[in-house]
Amino acid sequence: MGSYSISDNDKFFTAKTEDAFNFTEIKNITKFTSFLDGHQQEICKIVAGNHNSVKYFFDGGYENAERKILCVMADYDSRETVDMPIKAVTFTYRNQDTITHRDVLGALMGLGIKRECIGDILVSAGQSVVFALNTAAELICSNIVKIGRIGVKTEFGCGDLLRFEQKFTDINGTVSSMRLDSVLSLLIKVGREKAVQLIRSNLVMVNHMECCEKSRSVEAGDIISVRGFGKFKVSAIGDRTKKDRIHIECKKFL
Repeated sequence: MGSYSISDNDKFFTAKTEDAFNFTEIKNITKFTSFLDGHQQEICKIVAGNHNSVKYFFDGGYENAERKILCVMADYDSRETVDMPIKAVTFTYRNQDTITHRDVLGALMGLGIKRECIGDILVSAGQSVVFALNTAAELICSNIVKIGRIGVKTEFGCGDLLRFEQKFTDINGTVSSMRLDSVLSLLIKVGREKAVQLIRSNLVMVNHMECCEKSRSVEAGDIISVRGFGKFKVSAIGDRTKKDRIHIECKKFL
């Protein structure tokens, strides 16, 4: 697992999550949160460890969502029967018009919608999709006809999500070990000393949790974020070389 630090700012959220699990445990009623970022989802998993008898899952409205809702399930529910309170809204506009993630978020905030009511926002040429809680989605569909100065057609649904597929650049190489400081050196092309400095400065997150242990073991599938350098995924760990170094395959999120 490695060593993680949880800030004082997370204590309130942790207590709320405990309340959600306790509510379902006592009342046997399915409970939903608002949209959570990756860090909050990891905290939920830690809390869930104290409630082994309670089933739960995360859903963001589509397969590769980053922001997701936690569903804590009653005994009689299953993932297939739960009606998640998420709707997708699509904005369509001319291909030559440019709309950014920030533009869409600004338009939603302009309606008085809180950030936790909004999931992922996907943007491409001529079309953007936002995933939102049901009540927020209704408000969006009824009120948004422009994003910035650009007129948009607004409708429920998300169409073909393949057009919004996440893009990566490959980073492959060898490391002396799977320690965090060693892997970090390869990912951001700095020396081990600089990598350790970044870790000790609380600028590195592993799987959305702040990690301050330089010797933390990195595994395939881990997500590593470095403030000022970007976000990376360790895709695969290969064989050792004749010089006893380890081949690894990684991706940088674009």
